[in-house]
Amino acid sequence: MDVSIQHVKQQITTLEGEIDYYEKQMDALFRQVEAESKKITKFFLIYRKYRERLSHLQQLNQELHRSGCFDEEESIVRKGLRLLEEEECAEAKQHLNNIQSNAANMEKRLAERAVEIRQIEASGTVSDLTHQLSAEQEHAKHLAKKWAAIQLVRSVIREKLNEHKKKGCQHCCKQLPALFSR
Repeated sequence: MDVSIQHVKQQITTLEGEIDYYEKQMDALFRQVEAESKKITKFFLIYRKYRERLSHLQQLNQELHRSGCFDEEESIVRKGLRLLEEEECAEAKQHLNNIQSNAANMEKRLAERAVEIRQIEASGTVSDLTHQLSAEQEHAKHLAKKWAAIQLVRSVIREKLNEHKKKGCQHCCKQLPALFSR
């Protein structure tokens, strides 16, 4: 009986440990998602600054073009802008793809953990073990009460025996002189 209670307790402890583990994993994944979200926000801030600089450079370019005195420099600037735009866009797209891929992987792992937790809960193992444990605890309480009653009866019997021994010894001692005087 004690073995089965211990076994059930061990199983419950194991399952609780697994639930704690999965909850910690989910918390870690949520923190990673937050970090990725911060990276995405930072990326968009950098991209916005880039677009603002690009717009400013294009305005300067238009002013130079209107003045007509820097046609050669304008063609150089346009070529440089195109190259700069292509390089930064390629880097930004690659970074965005990496972030999206990481976010998708994290969402997939979160979904897997949620499914595992639901399966553990749906299997009913935890509730069955909890029910079984409570039934065995009730039985153990009943046995403990019986044991306590038996111990109480034993102590009362010991006290009565000790009392009887004392009275019997005293009675014998009183009769000894009468036996020797005969």
